[in-house]
Amino acid sequence: MKKLRTMLVILLLSIATTPVMSSSDNHAGLYIAVEAATNGAAMNGSGTNSNDEITNGTIGEVFESVGLHVGYLFPASDTFLIGLDITLMPGDGAIKLDAGAGDSNSDDDDITLDFGDVITGSIVPTFAVTDNSAIYGKYGISRAGLSWAGNVDTTLNSFVDGETYAIGTRTQFDNGAFLQTEFGYSDFDTINVSVTTGGTGKANPERVYGAFALGVRF
Repeated sequence: MKKLRTMLVILLLSIATTPVMSSSDNHAGLYIAVEAATNGAAMNGSGTNSNDEITNGTIGEVFESVGLHVGYLFPASDTFLIGLDITLMPGDGAIKLDAGAGDSNSDDDDITLDFGDVITGSIVPTFAVTDNSAIYGKYGISRAGLSWAGNVDTTLNSFVDGETYAIGTRTQFDNGAFLQTEFGYSDFDTINVSVTTGGTGKANPERVYGAFALGVRF
């Protein structure tokens, strides 16, 4: 995942050096879009019981989701815009942590974490390439809902935070409609839990996605 994040940063830098020939006014303004995405989610988890015995596991899942974008593009020059974007992407994944590894009652120590309903607030530098096309990069702060089941001894937050990096393209039509494609990566904070028998567990959620959106600019 570190290599993927490095690749996204390089692509964002290449966007910044792309020559542009158009007016930002054709892309500026309030917009709303409906997004369909294919997501690849992974959680790396581990657990340690009261005897310091450790188990490790990884769960991965590919799933489809439908989300919503609301944002505004502010023209900063003839060819450059700064955007603010809020994205809601429903969907969830789960991981089961065997925090009771090696114990006779290990099934009682299992913890299931459900992770989903991601909302992201982003800054979106955008470069107009032609009158009806643009390319952009995105950096956002994401928050995902979090719930759990099992003998959890420590109160967990109902959410987990992370960072999202993305690149994308937009094609604008004369009637205000636009098509948008986006490829991104989200890296979330480590989730730490403990159970009543003295065991502990943790999970590291990550997400890669490709999305296609249809929207309208007002």
